[in-house]
Amino acid sequence: MVSFNIALKPDHVGIVVLYIHGAKDLPQWPNMTRTGWDMDPFVKVSIGEEVKSTKVIRHKLDPVWDEELLFHVRQQDLQVPIRLAIFDWDRFTRNDLVGLAEINVTEWAASKGPNTALHPVDLPSVLDFNDLLLTKNPDPSRAYTRTPTITFRCVS
Repeated sequence: MVSFNIALKPDHVGIVVLYIHGAKDLPQWPNMTRTGWDMDPFVKVSIGEEVKSTKVIRHKLDPVWDEELLFHVRQQDLQVPIRLAIFDWDRFTRNDLVGLAEINVTEWAASKGPNTALHPVDLPSVLDFNDLLLTKNPDPSRAYTRTPTITFRCVS
């Protein structure tokens, strides 16, 4: 028989798993030598003070990460949004913000069953992938006309 012991700290109220599938329509920014374009995207996700990142995918405007990020949610984290930010990785300079999106933890949290702490088996609205439009980088030197999106799903 398999038994699980998941012990949360006293201030933790649950766990959120974010599946970061990919992004689409990222901008073509000039490379450092201005001889072409370069985009090496990665996603940085934060819930409260906890921050996690996906791997960097080199030279892609429509990257696919297919990564799972697990977060322990504390009571105070319920008051702040989950922040998903896509950055362009740079070897020699700061990483550049491509765009960001915010989602509310409580909007995406599935409700537990009335008699158990388990989620129902059928969670189509939560388990389906969602496309979220990114708010673009406000820096005028990084302006672009594309409409980048991030594809993810969230399970709590």
